[in-house]
Amino acid sequence: MVSVSQTKHLHAQAAGWIILCRAAFIGMMALVKFLPYQTLQVNLCRSVINMAIVLLVLAYQRKLHFKSKQPKLQLVRVICGAFGMMCYYYAFRNLDMAKASTLLFAQALILPVLAMIFLHEKSGWRRILAVVIGYIGIWVALDPVYEEFSYAEGIALLAAALGAGAMVSGKKLTATDNTLLLMFFSGLATVSLLAPLFVFDISLFGMIEKVHWQPMLLDDWKYILLIVLCSLTAQYSHIRSYKIGDIGFLAPFEYLKFIFSLVIGYLFFAEFPETTTYIGAAIVMGSTLYLTKRELKKNPQYNYRPDR
Repeated sequence: MVSVSQTKHLHAQAAGWIILCRAAFIGMMALVKFLPYQTLQVNLCRSVINMAIVLLVLAYQRKLHFKSKQPKLQLVRVICGAFGMMCYYYAFRNLDMAKASTLLFAQALILPVLAMIFLHEKSGWRRILAVVIGYIGIWVALDPVYEEFSYAEGIALLAAALGAGAMVSGKKLTATDNTLLLMFFSGLATVSLLAPLFVFDISLFGMIEKVHWQPMLLDDWKYILLIVLCSLTAQYSHIRSYKIGDIGFLAPFEYLKFIFSLVIGYLFFAEFPETTTYIGAAIVMGSTLYLTKRELKKNPQYNYRPDR
């Protein structure tokens, strides 16, 4: 039986890890926005180094076995994850950081839709209404009345959809496959997709960016290493936070991305989000919080801490 003081201590630890995770993610996106190189080039460099580091850790732990117990699901996850990260990078490079974060909240609204389609979950009118209101918030943030829908906004929404796909498949894979193995396959997928494009100097199916390798200054490699550090920190701290914290307790911390994006965007890129961004973010946050609350009430098994 866990005492009240122990529960508070575990929640404090989980909060610390999840805050670190969100800060590392936004820090990575800020560095991507800062560097003058194509986002696909930065992503390739990050993935190669990430994959090498994970491979070394696996070798040190003597766990060099690369056979997934669910290969088809693993393929879906790595494809969604690889293309999703490419879209993340492009969205944060070409949009205000706060607006990009707001549009990526659509990921939480896509998950119930995927559950209804692929898991055949039944949804009541309250859940459907909450999802619809959330999409209205996304529509407000896009501000289609006074601004044209931009290519970068479309890429951000695509990133949210791909991220939701990777999350659904990844959730099932964690029950059978090693976490480090999942990280290795993610890096391998990105490198396998991007490396040939740079070798043959071709575009990514006409999407995102036309690929051309730009020689990198030696001084800029420290920023690439910082991106790698942020990437690994975000992945590790995310795993740690959900290992020791309640899902219901941690869910609202997702919105720290928006706060961190606001601060970093203002301080380092002189960004001043439009009023519609704030209104849209508030609507989406309210609807997704309601969805989380209903999901936890409907499925109390989600509100637990596993054995440690």
